Amino acid sequence: MANLSVGSSSDDDFDVLPEDQEIPAVEELNHQVAGSVDWSLMNSILGLKCNTADVSVHDGRISSTPPPVDNDLDMATADLVTPDGAESLNSSYSLPLSNVSASLASTAVKNAAAIQLRHVEGRLSKVELMMEALKEENVALSRENEDHRAGLASFAEVVSSLQRQVEELLKENNELKEICFSYERRERLREEMLDQLKQDLSKLQSLNIALQLQVEEDGNHVIALKDRHHIELELLADGVLTREEDAVQLHNSVRAFHSSEGYQCEGCSVNFGDEESFLIHLHCCSKFQELH
Repeated sequence: MANLSVGSSSDDDFDVLPEDQEIPAVEELNHQVAGSVDWSLMNSILGLKCNTADVSVHDGRISSTPPPVDNDLDMATADLVTPDGAESLNSSYSLPLSNVSASLASTAVKNAAAIQLRHVEGRLSKVELMMEALKEENVALSRENEDHRAGLASFAEVVSSLQRQVEELLKENNELKEICFSYERRERLREEMLDQLKQDLSKLQSLNIALQLQVEEDGNHVIALKDRHHIELELLADGVLTREEDAVQLHNSVRAFHSSEGYQCEGCSVNFGDEESFLIHLHCCSKFQELH
């Protein structure tokens, strides 16, 4: 950035215009100068400007230093200074009035422009300082950003590790849930089996009670059967004796009847020529048994 320099003059030589104040126009300055300056004195001032108030352009920099003016000059009795190489103020350095006023106006404009340039220069220096501060802040923010990026990368690694752990835990949780569901199913089956066993046990207990009642009833029936059997045995023994007596009587009658007509059943009146057949018939004949 090119720096704009203003000769060797200081800020005390002229007043600094505020930022919002505009530079006065050339015509207005001309009227002010024409009303307040002695024209005989202006010729001497213009002679001095030939040597000291040149505007030079060197490497893009404008020198706008105004010529030194003695403010304590007595405008009526001032001694005019003749510049080197000039014979007379009225001959070679005398200028028309319009040129003098234009030169003074140009000088005032240049002074105002120099003030404005110095003001701009100060603002540019402030901007440069601000830019340097912003650069430093940018570097610090870049470093902080890098630190944050490193922290975020580390945090991302931690998050990915935690995600893997969470996935493993979820997988393990699902396996445990399946195991728990299996245990629950087994427990339900065991409970169902236990309920079924309880029902079967209740049925068996009821059946056992019924069987016990049946056994008691059967025992009583067996006792009754035993008593009846004893009675039947006694009756059978008596019947056997009776049958033996009847057989003896029958045998005697058969023998008595055998001599004349053979063998005849008393119940059905059937005749038999053989004794063995007759005896078999007697055991089978119901009518004969009813008679005897």
